[in-house]
Amino acid sequence: MSNRKRILIINSHPGTKQLLYLWRELEKRGHKISFLPSRGIAGKERADEIQASSARNSFLFIVFLPLFYVLAFGILSFYKFFGKTDVLVCSSVREKLIAAPAARVLAIDQIWLEYPDAGCRPQSRSLAALYRRHARRAKPVAFSGAAERELAAANIGPETIIRIKPGISADIFVRQDNIFNRLAHRGRGRGDNFFTVGTCLTPGCKRNVEILFRAIKKSRSVIADIQLIIIGESEEKRGLVWLARKMEVDALSWFVGGQTGLKKWLDGLDVYAPVCSRARLGDILTALSVSAAGIPVIAPGGSGLDDVVTDGQNGLVPETCDSDALAQAIIALRQKPDLRARLGAGGKEMVNEYFTAKQMTDEFENKIFGTK
Repeated sequence: MSNRKRILIINSHPGTKQLLYLWRELEKRGHKISFLPSRGIAGKERADEIQASSARNSFLFIVFLPLFYVLAFGILSFYKFFGKTDVLVCSSVREKLIAAPAARVLAIDQIWLEYPDAGCRPQSRSLAALYRRHARRAKPVAFSGAAERELAAANIGPETIIRIKPGISADIFVRQDNIFNRLAHRGRGRGDNFFTVGTCLTPGCKRNVEILFRAIKKSRSVIADIQLIIIGESEEKRGLVWLARKMEVDALSWFVGGQTGLKKWLDGLDVYAPVCSRARLGDILTALSVSAAGIPVIAPGGSGLDDVVTDGQNGLVPETCDSDALAQAIIALRQKPDLRARLGAGGKEMVNEYFTAKQMTDEFENKIFGTK
């Protein structure tokens, strides 16, 4: 490849790690990938506090901005002249505001990754104006329709936005058996009415988990042996355990904690019901992994998963986000195994056709590096 790039990625945002498939594939194609430690230019910050911290500390941030510029120039100069870096990848607002001037002076191309949790809309007017000014010299890359809309709301010209579909790799599917899929297969072998709904915790999901609990409780009158598998860790988990007990669904619900791989749980699920109110990149990639495993997804409209969940193709999309609509969708998928099988097959086909790591990398190279 004659157009190999030396890419420096500022690693202070969770989204950079969630795009690991992209970075791996780029390396396989001859590009050189380097990661700047999370406390490099921008400092480490939680993704869900980016916008809030920018608003709360905007004055101090602006006061110290010249000092940050000097620091960024020193760090990027090292990578430019010793590492031959020619592309800089940023995710959070801080990274972009601090690194942009130095990258421009050093003739380093800037790629701004945008997804719903990247926080591309600074709350402060002065920072927002500075953000738009720097954006003219960068290539904003949106990985979802929601991110594209957020950029538009931040007055970033639509002609400058590069839209790339997210992708996943088949190596997520490593066989790991567990008690739930063993019980599921054993129960189905006996002809039992065994039905498992799964979900993953995400920040700010308490209200939607409560809706899911109500839906599970309502579905039980039709699906006698329904159960709910709740994957992941969250600050709200303790309260959710108490809520399950209060709503009398604790006997039907299993909190299995954080998991490094999803395959061992996907094998035992019949339906996946995301509880995100505003889908983050991780939620989008999880929905793709579920579809690739042949499991229908129930994603209410407005959840931010409209790019990867299509009603009647790989899942059901109730118009209203309430327990009645969710219960009806769960019951429909239990009572119509042919529909469940068709949606599962449709999900596999959709992911293989549009959302693979190879296709994501192809788009990245073609639209950003101009390779064919």
